[in-house]
Amino acid sequence: HPILILEARLEDPPPPRAGVAWAPIEVPADGELALWRLPARRVVVQVFGEEPRVLAVGWTGSDERTRADVRAGVFPARGDSREGLSLHPPWHGGRAGTVIVELPLKLPGAKPIRLRFATAIREHRAENGEPPSDGVAFRGRALPFDAPAGAMGEALFDRFSGAKSWEDGEADLSAFAGKTIRLQLESHPGPKKDTTCDQSHWAEPVLVSGNPVAPPAFPPPVGAPSRLL
Repeated sequence: HPILILEARLEDPPPPRAGVAWAPIEVPADGELALWRLPARRVVVQVFGEEPRVLAVGWTGSDERTRADVRAGVFPARGDSREGLSLHPPWHGGRAGTVIVELPLKLPGAKPIRLRFATAIREHRAENGEPPSDGVAFRGRALPFDAPAGAMGEALFDRFSGAKSWEDGEADLSAFAGKTIRLQLESHPGPKKDTTCDQSHWAEPVLVSGNPVAPPAFPPPVGAPSRLL
């Protein structure tokens, strides 16, 4: 008897979107905090000449009006893939602008407080006719938590770069010790305001406070005392 075999392909239903509270996240004293993994973050999109727009807390994706884009994931730079955040400033319909990811943080009193990260831009696809980027201005900013929505903080780090391999960066936040702030990671198209192929990556941004305790060496050195758990 003939047998008909059918393959059923059902699309995965979209996952439920849980509400994320916009509230300061406490940074541990003498510790480290992986910022790209925090769910409480929001995006600020500003088209040049217009008022900034603050998007919903936890939003990721592509903004319908401007095509500003923010995503979390793993991103390559010359073969070296790292976790982090990827940002593209507004560009659609001639609406050039800048894009910012904000993180609400309650900083400890312990000093120093340092923001560490690496940056790079995406390789353009020359084989597809893509023109190269002229570079991106990577800026780390900070401002009081209760500052007006859409405000831009003091620039603590500012580097214009077209590097397609990871470049380390660091910003000093010690002046904000003991305060509640909004930390901002900005990807700006640069002095020419040219957003062509400006997909930019912030790799593994980490906030380091005080003097974190180093983990024990592994494997332990010869002669180290053993410890039973």
